Amino acid sequence: MKLLIHIFTISWAMTLTSLVAAPVISKETVLNAIAIFRGDPTSHDAQPAARLVKEFAESSGDVRVNITKKAVPLISHHELPISETGPLTAAFLVGNVRSQLLNNRVGDDPYAGGLQVIETYRQLQRKNPRLRINEIEKFVELEKAGKLKTYLLTR
Repeated sequence: MKLLIHIFTISWAMTLTSLVAAPVISKETVLNAIAIFRGDPTSHDAQPAARLVKEFAESSGDVRVNITKKAVPLISHHELPISETGPLTAAFLVGNVRSQLLNNRVGDDPYAGGLQVIETYRQLQRKNPRLRINEIEKFVELEKAGKLKTYLLTR
């Protein structure tokens, strides 16, 4: 009888765990979150949208993102406020994931991530014209010279 109760308890716990497990995030939901972030990366909804994209990237086999200091130079930039670095680091993930989903191709796309960083940087500069971040200015100059893709793809 004790064994039967123990088996019942384990079965019940496993059922509860499966009911409480995180729901699968659909590609459509992620693409909507990406559109929200890209529309205004400083909006009230942008941060939750970026978190959803991050969760999707971490849990889904539909995308693969490689975060490196070269591709995301603001990862450990402690001199700047998170209000400036947060949207820019999220932008890399958003651009990278967006490219993979729109092209139906699983594979890291640091160039798309870098382009989104530049776009988001420009949006932030429209709100704060004095904003200058050397690492992102380097991305801008490399893109103008047609060298950003090679730079980001070279390990």
